[in-house]
Amino acid sequence: GDLLTMPEGFPHLFRFLSGLRTVAPVYMTLGNHDHYSGIPVARFAEWADRHKLHLLVNQTMFVPVHGGELAIAGLDDPSLHRADPQCIPPRSPGRFTVVLAHAPNVLELLDERHPADLIVCGHSHGGQWRFSGVPSLWMPYGCNGRQAGHYSHKGHRLYVNRGLGWSMLPIRWNCLPEVVLIEWQ
Repeated sequence: GDLLTMPEGFPHLFRFLSGLRTVAPVYMTLGNHDHYSGIPVARFAEWADRHKLHLLVNQTMFVPVHGGELAIAGLDDPSLHRADPQCIPPRSPGRFTVVLAHAPNVLELLDERHPADLIVCGHSHGGQWRFSGVPSLWMPYGCNGRQAGHYSHKGHRLYVNRGLGWSMLPIRWNCLPEVVLIEWQ
């Protein structure tokens, strides 16, 4: 989520994402800034299809893997109250379910009916401005105190990525941008 803020960046975004597709399949969902950009979700979906990218807006895709399947559920932005966890498929033998959601408050939407093995999100920018021994000065709505790293809640595991961008000012202080490689074994 938060793929762009200004509509002028739309074609550049899809050129970048198409380049990522040469490395691996691309699965994505939307964040608050994508919605604030004024670009309709249908246009995001059309361009994703055109560029052979997987935009998941309260949807799940299944990827066959040796000995089972990987379910990738993409929720629309929880911080804007657009997420519908009903799209998370039921538990099944041999299935590992990853949930993509933009904001960490997705954890408050999930319970035992939502068998997510791993939830991955961002939204916090890792706190963006970090000072030793001082809690983050500002966190966007929907973080619920979760700025970066691993968290668990009601049996669900969440990883909050610091991401690459910023909010308000294009400055990060003591908060390096982050791209994470998660190996599934």
